[in-house]
Amino acid sequence: MNNMRVERLAAALGSNQTAVVRLLLLLAAIVVASIGLADDGYRGSITGGCSQAYSHFLKQSTSASPRAITFCDQQNADLADLVVGPITPGTRSVTVDIAGYGDTPGISAALIGADGHREAVVLPRAGDRWVRWTIDVPATLQAQESRLVVSDQTKEGFGWIGVGIAGGFGGWPPVSITLVLLAILYPWLSRLGGSVAPGTEREVRSRRRSVLTAICISVATLAAMMLRRPSQWSHPYVWVEDGKELLPHFLEYGWATFFHPVAGYILIPNKLINALAVTISFRWLPEISLGLAALVTVAVMVILAVAPMRLRGAWACALAVLAVPTDPEVFTTSAYVLWWAAFLVVIPLFWDERSAPSLRWRMPMLVIGAFSSPLIVMMAPLYGLRALLLRQRNEWWMLLAAGTSAAVQAALVLYNPIASEAHRTLPGIQPLLERFMGHFLYWHPENSQPALFAGLGAALALVIALAAWAQRRQGSDVLAGLVACFVLSVAAAAARVPIDPLDPFTAGPRYFFYPYVFLAWILIQLAFNARGPGRVLFVLLLLAPLHQTVLYGRLTHAPLDWRAEIRRCTSGQASEGPAVHWTGRMENLWYAPLSASQCRHLVEKSLFDNRLTPADLPAQPHTPDAPPTSTENSR
Repeated sequence: MNNMRVERLAAALGSNQTAVVRLLLLLAAIVVASIGLADDGYRGSITGGCSQAYSHFLKQSTSASPRAITFCDQQNADLADLVVGPITPGTRSVTVDIAGYGDTPGISAALIGADGHREAVVLPRAGDRWVRWTIDVPATLQAQESRLVVSDQTKEGFGWIGVGIAGGFGGWPPVSITLVLLAILYPWLSRLGGSVAPGTEREVRSRRRSVLTAICISVATLAAMMLRRPSQWSHPYVWVEDGKELLPHFLEYGWATFFHPVAGYILIPNKLINALAVTISFRWLPEISLGLAALVTVAVMVILAVAPMRLRGAWACALAVLAVPTDPEVFTTSAYVLWWAAFLVVIPLFWDERSAPSLRWRMPMLVIGAFSSPLIVMMAPLYGLRALLLRQRNEWWMLLAAGTSAAVQAALVLYNPIASEAHRTLPGIQPLLERFMGHFLYWHPENSQPALFAGLGAALALVIALAAWAQRRQGSDVLAGLVACFVLSVAAAAARVPIDPLDPFTAGPRYFFYPYVFLAWILIQLAFNARGPGRVLFVLLLLAPLHQTVLYGRLTHAPLDWRAEIRRCTSGQASEGPAVHWTGRMENLWYAPLSASQCRHLVEKSLFDNRLTPADLPAQPHTPDAPPTSTENSR
């Protein structure tokens, strides 16, 4: 009897699966809201100091709540004030995280009211770890807004201090609201009719349509490059490693420079563009490099849009790359063309082998992309999964190529002394949600509520997870592959640099490029597989980041005259070699390590504009006129 009741209940739940899922989502929304409302922990912001990621000693996992330290230059303690606030009227106590040596002379703390009244606060000696510390707010300050100021004025000996907000999770509102929204829209998150028959979701394109798509994507790519990096078109210049490392490499190794790594990995497109531009004309290096970089970028975007892939809406995927909500650091310059060439690793991963089974195009793409960027190290396992799922000879050949290339790049990275000495801390889940998902939807220069943005990221993760479940019979292998690409790209960024100081517009924006692109592609696939209001939801999520792309996604730089720099170098006036842009500001210039003779050599070996005038040569020392000879005197 009991077994029959259980079977009937299971059958009832199966026939009303949508209603059950919606009910569970509503209950989850109520639970999250209840927990959030019951959390009375302090939520505020910290200004001053620097990220704990710069400390060699703090090895604890980071949190979404703000944390700052005064040990900023990896030497003795810096002078800094860490300000925690605002502390709202009526607050009786504030719980913070403390690290460092609060009992060191010169380190002090005080609660300061809006009227200037101060109350000293005793700090503990926490050492090289974070400890929880509760500060009671005096009655004299509870009636007004106040702030906690921790001051580091140490001058001798070792001393530093760190402060973190220890409040609860403040990101519950977007999570709770999203759960309610998903409960309403769940029936529209997938198409009717269940699974899709093999081959019916292929995009059949005529040759004319492919040509039209290629033209439109080419125009859009050039427009995006010009709009997002206008100064590089009006005042082209040489950037970062292109001048500091690639030029000396070309002088030393010639065309064999392709086999010598930069920053621990091989960069075929960067080396090729630099070598071609220098060979054609060293004086016109910025302009030639710009043209070649634009050509590579357009070619990659066109391939992405028209190649036979399992991705739906490939044209939309290409446009999403151009509108990625980050600072356009990787746009337009040849120094960052590797970030675009690496898409040649991703495209074969989603190749539609049913319509184009040959290796004629995808094998060269994979090899070029693999030796353009270390991204292949993260993508190689996915080629293994593809080969296991499809079990075709060509897929095993692709896996062999991917695995070999990944092994070479990984070995070079591991043996790079700079990379091997780098110190890393394990990032927490909340900062990952904040930076790689929350900031995708919204970012502001004054980010005073990191926990709220972590909640926004969690809400986006919920939308994707539930929609993926609803669409599990509609091309789930593609969606799973994109999710894996996103996770691996985030892992690659976290393995390369500490994520605490990063954000997509002012600090390391290139590390957000791939994660945000893959995140947009996930939303595009979900949008194509949804219907009605569900599709509208994903379209809105894709459009939401555009406002920050428009507001903050444009980069300009101070104009410099490359030919004037070359003249200074060839004439011996520049002791440090030609100036090279790093951040785009005049106070942050790098210098190409070239001597006057090396600059003259590069000019003379150019195919055109290779003549040296007297102005390009070192000034000759002045010699006084010789006295007249006896013959001249007799005359």
